[in-house]
Parts: sequence; C-alpha cells; structure tokens
Amino acid sequence: MISPLDLPNCDKNLKSAWYRFRGKAGLNMPQKCVNPNSCGTHSPGWFEGSLPPVPGEISSGKACFNWLGNCCHFFTSVRVKNCDGFFIYELSPTPLCDLQYCGDGVAGSLVSPRFSHSTSLQCTWRLVAPPGMILTLTLSNISLSSNNYIVFLDGLQNSSKELARVTENASGVIRLHSGARYLLIKFVAKGNHNGTVFRLEYRSVYPVKSSMEVKCDENAMNVVLLLGSKLEYIPESVGLNDASCKPSFQNRTHIVVKCSLDACGTTSHESEDGQMIVYDNAIHLDVKSKGNIGSSLTRDHQAVFEFQCRFKKRKVLSALQFKASKRVIVTDMESFGNFTYEMKMFKSGRFREHYTEYPVGPIDVGSQIFLQVTVRSNVSELVVLPEECKATPSPYYDDDVHYTFIEDGCSKDNTLQYNYTLSAVQRFSLSAFKFKFDKSSEVFLHCKVKACLSSDEESRCSKGCPFGKRKKRTSLFETDRYLAIGPIILSPSKHEQLSKKTGTKYDYTKLIMCDYIKPCFLHLSH
Repeated sequence: MISPLDLPNCDKNLKSAWYRFRGKAGLNMPQKCVNPNSCGTHSPGWFEGSLPPVPGEISSGKACFNWLGNCCHFFTSVRVKNCDGFFIYELSPTPLCDLQYCGDGVAGSLVSPRFSHSTSLQCTWRLVAPPGMILTLTLSNISLSSNNYIVFLDGLQNSSKELARVTENASGVIRLHSGARYLLIKFVAKGNHNGTVFRLEYRSVYPVKSSMEVKCDENAMNVVLLLGSKLEYIPESVGLNDASCKPSFQNRTHIVVKCSLDACGTTSHESEDGQMIVYDNAIHLDVKSKGNIGSSLTRDHQAVFEFQCRFKKRKVLSALQFKASKRVIVTDMESFGNFTYEMKMFKSGRFREHYTEYPVGPIDVGSQIFLQVTVRSNVSELVVLPEECKATPSPYYDDDVHYTFIEDGCSKDNTLQYNYTLSAVQRFSLSAFKFKFDKSSEVFLHCKVKACLSSDEESRCSKGCPFGKRKKRTSLFETDRYLAIGPIILSPSKHEQLSKKTGTKYDYTKLIMCDYIKPCFLHLSH
C-alpha cells in the first residue's frame, strides 16, 4: 500500500504489446476490483471480462482502474490469449500516470494494532499463497515493549513449526519465508505496551532449486550457494534476512556468504525433540524474468534459499574431554555445527587465575575447589546449565562408583556454593573429598551441561533448579539461600565418626580436573 502523497508507479509510457504476468506480479490480472493505493499506484487496474478457456483462443474485455472508490472510473480495452498453461494480455499505455495494470500476486502489509496501554491481547493473521508458491515476509520499524512478542508459524495450526519469535530486543529489518503456502502470525501483548509498533509486508514468490554447502562453527554459518546456469539474477539484490548483509563473493553461478549466529537477521529456536538449538537464515535475491512475448517488460520475482545450523544442547565435560588451558570444541554428531565449552579450575574464589598444568596438588583435605563451566559463542543470548556434575575414582563418566553433587541442576552436596543465574558462565565451589572404599587417591570431575537460549522462557535453563527437586536438608544444614552452603569439613578422624552416625559412604579430600591427552594424577597431602 502507498499513501496518496507517495509518488505512484504508472504505465502511461508502456509500449503497446502482449505481456505475461509473472513473479511478484502474480500469474494473471485480478478479476475483481482492487483497493485504491494498491499495486504501488493510486489507481490500480483489474480485468473485467472472461478468460478464454481453449488454448490459442483470444477474448476481449477491459481494464478498469479504481479511482477514489469508483472501481471502473477509468478503463481501456484489453485482449487476453490462452497460451495453454498461462495467459498473456495485450496492453496499451494508460491515459494517466496514476494508473497501472496490476497482477493477482499475493502482496500486502500489516501494522501493529492500536490498543490501550493496559490491555492484554492476542492478534492472529493467516496468510495463504497461490499453489506452488511460498510467502516471504519483511518485518520493519520494530519497537516492541517488554513482554510483547510476535510468533511466526510455518502452517495454519498452533502446533505448526515455529519459524521465529521476535521479542523486545529485535531491531532493524527482519526477513522470513515460509516452507510452503501457509503462514500463521501471532502478536501477543502483555503488561506495558508503551511504544509497541511494527510493520510487516508479505508477498508470494516461487521457490528456486539449487545446491548449497553449509559449514557451521561456534560463531558463524559459512554458505556456498551454487545456482543453475539458466538462472539469471540481479547481483545488487543479493542479501540475507537482513538485507544489509551482503555476500563476500558472487559471480554468475556462485554466491558465498558468512553469517554470524546473532546478526544478519538470523533467528533461533529449539528443535522439535528439544535436543538441538537451530539457527536459521536465508539468501534472498531478485530473479530476472525474460521479456514477455515481444515486449521488453520484466516482472522480477524474488527467490529465497534457506539454510540452518544445528547445535547439540547437551555435552559431557569430563576427564577425557577436557584440556585445562585450551578451548574444547564440541561437534554435533550430525555434523551440523558446534559450540565451544570450557571447564576450568581456579586458584581462588575471585576466579581470576586458573590452573594450566595438571596434576594439581597436594591439596589439603576439606579445602575449597573453585570451578567454572562456560559455553562460548558470538551469540549473546546463549546460556548454560550444569545439569549433572559428579566425581569418580577413574577418568570415566559412567563409572559405577561415583558421587553426584549436582543433579537435575540442583545441589546434592551441602558444601556446594552455587547461585544459578541465566548466564553463559556458571561458577561454583565445594569442599574436596575422596572415595572411602577406593584404594586410589585420585578423584575425577565430570559435568553434563546444557546450552539454551535465554529468550526461551520454556527452556530447561530458564527453570534452573525446580523447587520440588531441591535437596531436602536437615536442620543442621538449613539455609535461606537458593542452594545449601555446607559447614567446614571436619578432619578425617572426626569425619569418620560422623560417617558412622549418618551412614555416608565417602570421606572428604579433594577433586582433580584432567588434561585432555595426558593421564590425570592428583597428589594428596597427609
């Protein structure tokens, strides 16, 4: 839609010839009145008459132009020919410059609804493209208040796949496309709505076949798009969901782009099974349409090439998968991509200097160990949750002999000091211990961690430690803190006496974190 003050398109200088409508224009002229200020002009034209049913047949009608609500205020003669699968139109110049012939392509726009500042509401739009086409969306002028968001679903059902969720942090221009003909859009407003605005433009396009190579790393998606030799496109039109992001290389047959995980309009969501974080983007370009039946008119249409990277949310960081001073690259088994996880042991509770050489020791029985687990990526909204942390007398995570001190994100050890927050860095400390019935004095630490999106209110990370699953503590260790803060560890002899009373199976000494390649040893003090 354009306003009455906008400069309109017009066909006053159009060459008299036969034309075929394609791409953004649709396949045919519309056969009912078109609203004023549509089709990029003030007075849009539509076809009044019957289309010829037999291939090769020509019928006559007229093009009517809607002027100020009068659907046929202006008109001109038009002939239509059936070309066995599509129609062509014999068009002549329009009498005025506010007039333009229109196609029946699905195009339009939506704007944020007007509502009072205290109203909670949900608005739903359902879009349907013609058969064989998909929908592209351009979201702009985005300014969402807190607790307001827009959800795009790839289908018409509430259970359809979520393409994207746009929240208060969104800005700039975001482009999306459907996987098929249908798209469901929901705008949800809760609480304060001051300043909530957005504009959404939609259009139907034809999907284009191609081959694509995608490589994923912790910070970016690297894409090589191979186009068919017959496809001609406009080089200046190439961009990602954020149109300002351009390819690093392109020629007639290849387009190369590098896309950050938190830029260029990249969207993210959890996979349907909840095991992966999925990042989506797409290459958009305008395809040239050949001149139509003796004319030089082109009706360019847009092609969309989607790509994605998938990252596993869970990873076990343990003795055999940890290198103290270097990053640990964790690669998804499906070869979609990886994040970088780190696990470090620090020398003090200030968390400024970490150990770079192992084994560490000797460490006195009962001394505090300071640990940090991190997920690293350029994606600012990525957070990490230690789901399970345990110690074993061997380097093996699944050792039958083990002691779990974090389970389901909750404390299982009264000496553990840990305040969980939604963050990419988690820090905690506990008193060192050893296994009573194991001859070895070595103890190995393992943590199973999960990465989530901080914007996902339903993620496991958002739930933290579920209240009902927190460790039940006796009055001796009662505390008002979120997790228990244990007492000072007793000397071995006193602790053995306590073990007889409580039935505990473990004595306290210390933990070790191990080098990725070298064997792990911990020297105990006596």
